Amino acid sequence: MKKGSALILFTLLTIPTLHASEIRGAWNNETENSHGIQKIVISPNNHTIRLFRHCRWNSGLCSAGEHSYMKTRQGFLSSWLGKNNYKVILAEKINSKRLKVIIKRLPYYGAKIHTKIVYFNRAKDQQNIQAVRAFLGDWVPIGYQSSKDVKKVRISQHNNKIKVRTKGRCHSGICEWESSNVHFRNGHLTLSWYQPGIERKADIKGVHRNQYGLYDRLKVKVRSYLDNGIQLKKVMYLRRVNYNRYGNRSNLF
Repeated sequence: MKKGSALILFTLLTIPTLHASEIRGAWNNETENSHGIQKIVISPNNHTIRLFRHCRWNSGLCSAGEHSYMKTRQGFLSSWLGKNNYKVILAEKINSKRLKVIIKRLPYYGAKIHTKIVYFNRAKDQQNIQAVRAFLGDWVPIGYQSSKDVKKVRISQHNNKIKVRTKGRCHSGICEWESSNVHFRNGHLTLSWYQPGIERKADIKGVHRNQYGLYDRLKVKVRSYLDNGIQLKKVMYLRRVNYNRYGNRSNLF
């Protein structure tokens, strides 16, 4: 028995694992009115999962405990001692929006092992966080456009708020603008900002991903509204600068 347990543990430890960001965040039970676990929140920073069930005294969700987990190739494995049994959760990532979760209850003495399979969907706000991640990083225009209005662009995310910081040419030389009025809709980033005498609006679309799932090319449509009533349209392409698999920043700014 000990040899078998050691072999299983060795196998789990040596299987290549997901990157933590692929499963982080909140996952909701597909069947809202089912009994048992309704929500799982995964925190890769401290390797814990937090479980939620329907509250007995109101219609909301209440914490059902926090437990450590071990990463596997497609998800995570967690086990702990319950009141009258051991509990084991094995979660497997089906795709970026869905988890298959196997829940086992192993009684201490002789009773039948109970197994339940439940499916969880990534919470909608977490889906957006994952999608936005592909845009994060530093960017510069491709080709002749590098000498035009836009010089450098940084797309970042803080506390789920997206920011776009731009350096470009203005009447006084090189100026810098930052927009926190950024939205993620239908796979695009949309933003607006104001320069002296000009209001600009941009639509940013990813056109090619690299091997890490991050965009390495962006298509940007910019509309400029001048105070004198003239409207201008421009399309430019940006390339990523010094990316790695985590989308770390370069030294552009």
